[in-house]
Amino acid sequence: MDAYAATVGAMRSWVTQTHGEQGGDPAKAARAIVDVVGRSAGPLRLPLGGDAVDQIRAKLARIAADVDHAEALARSTDFDPQA
Repeated sequence: MDAYAATVGAMRSWVTQTHGEQGGDPAKAARAIVDVVGRSAGPLRLPLGGDAVDQIRAKLARIAADVDHAEALARSTDFDPQA
């Protein structure tokens, strides 16, 4: 629709142009989801695709570095009953 060309038009064009060139395989993703849902103890999170795993691991590394940087200060705020 012309009314949306300025807002979502670019995204719709990109989706159309890249159809069939995605990194992930939708059929494999669907099978993985069905497999996990059928388990009695599946994972809390299910990243699908190597790119998802890489992005999650990168974020976790940034969070770990931030916690490491602030750990001494964070621990110094614990209640000390002998103080």
